[in-house]
Amino acid sequence: MFASVLFLVSCYQFKVAKNKLFSLISIVFAIVILINSGSRTPIVCLLTVIIVWVICNIKNKMMRIILSCILLSVGIGALYLYIRFVFGHELGSLYTTVNEFSSYRISYAREVLKKIDFNWLVGIGIASPGFVKEMENLSLDSTLLYYLVTSGMVGLLGCCVAFFGLMLRHFRLKNRFQIYVGTFYVVFNLFENQFLLPDVNTTLICLSIICIGLSLPGTQVVTVASLVHRWLDDIFNSLKVKSYDNIQ
Repeated sequence: MFASVLFLVSCYQFKVAKNKLFSLISIVFAIVILINSGSRTPIVCLLTVIIVWVICNIKNKMMRIILSCILLSVGIGALYLYIRFVFGHELGSLYTTVNEFSSYRISYAREVLKKIDFNWLVGIGIASPGFVKEMENLSLDSTLLYYLVTSGMVGLLGCCVAFFGLMLRHFRLKNRFQIYVGTFYVVFNLFENQFLLPDVNTTLICLSIICIGLSLPGTQVVTVASLVHRWLDDIFNSLKVKSYDNIQ
C-alpha cells in the first residue's frame, strides 16, 4: 500500500516538479515493490486510478460523461454483487471465482457475520480492526463490513457521507490529484479494513493529502504529496553524500 501511494505521489511530482530524476527512480522503485509483493489490491486500485485519469483528460465533454457513467455503473454493479455474495444464500460458480480471486475474503466475511451477533443500527462498538482474528483466525478485510459490524448503519453512512462530501468539494475545485488519491482510497477500502482509523498510516497519508488540498486556494496545487516527496528527496541526497564520504 505504501508503494502504491509512493507511485501516485511520484507520478504527480514527475509531472510538476523540476527534480524528475528522483521522481523516476521512485516510480521504478514502487513498481518493483508492487510486482514482487504478490498483492492484487494495489494493482486494482492503481488500474482504477489510471482509468479515472484517462476519463478526466478526455476533452470531449459528452464522451467524458458517458465513460464516467459506465465506470460508475460498473462500481455499483460490483458493490451489488459483493453485498449479494456476503449476505445471500444462493451461491454459484461466479461466487466461487470471485471468492478465490479475492483470497477468500468473501467466505471469511460470511463466517464472521455468522459468529457475531451485532445491532444493525449501531453495531457492537468501535473495536480494533484485528479483533475478529481471535475467532478461529478469521478476518474482516472490508471497511464497509467493519463499520457495519462495529458502528451499524449509522456509523457506516456517517463515514461514507463525510468522505464523499470531501471528494465532492474537490470535484468543485477541479483538484484532480486529490480526486485520484480519493479514487485510490475508495477502491483500497473495499478490499482492506483501514477506513478513517487513526492508527493506520496509509489512511493518515491519504486523508492528509485530501484534506490539506481543500485548505488551499483553488488553483494553488501544493499538497502533502510534494512535501513528502521533498523530504524523501532530502534523505536520498543525504544518503548519496554519506556513501561518497564512506568511499573517500
